[in-house]
Amino acid sequence: MPNNREGTLLDLAQLQLAAALIHALPEARATLVGRDHRLVEVGRQPGADLTPCHLRNLVLADLQVAPADRALCVESVDVRGGLELLGAGLYRRIVGHGEERWFATLLSPDEVRDAIAALDLDGTDEAVSAWLRADLYLGVTAVGLAAVHPLHAGRLDEAATALLAACLVGELIRDSRDPEV
Repeated sequence: MPNNREGTLLDLAQLQLAAALIHALPEARATLVGRDHRLVEVGRQPGADLTPCHLRNLVLADLQVAPADRALCVESVDVRGGLELLGAGLYRRIVGHGEERWFATLLSPDEVRDAIAALDLDGTDEAVSAWLRADLYLGVTAVGLAAVHPLHAGRLDEAATALLAACLVGELIRDSRDPEV
């Protein structure tokens, strides 16, 4: 997840994405760095400062108030706990049957399904499966992808990168039409 220049707070949308991803995956953890440089550990493990549910609730509360009244003053989020950042918000997750790719988007599940349907990756749709974990309250959809068979593992990054790019473009187009989203 994103890191800003020192002293710059993360956009609330970036916190929505991080909270949804951490909440969607049981082993996911994160470290938040506050404006005061205090580290806040988020996870389901003993000793964490916040659970993913608590972080999600804080983000939901901040979505309801004016920017000046927001409680979360976070400079960066480091998501981990079985997730390895590959870049641009795309994560690798290793599971018993192989690898998965994960990312979060501000698009609705229907918009993500439309993006999946619109992708033309020369047979990738038969080699890679995708699933969605929507958090309608946060307005975020977590997207997971995996190769259907180990022989198709090489198609996973291509499909995940293409879908992430399509979702980012979809967010930009939607936001340009409706700046209040």
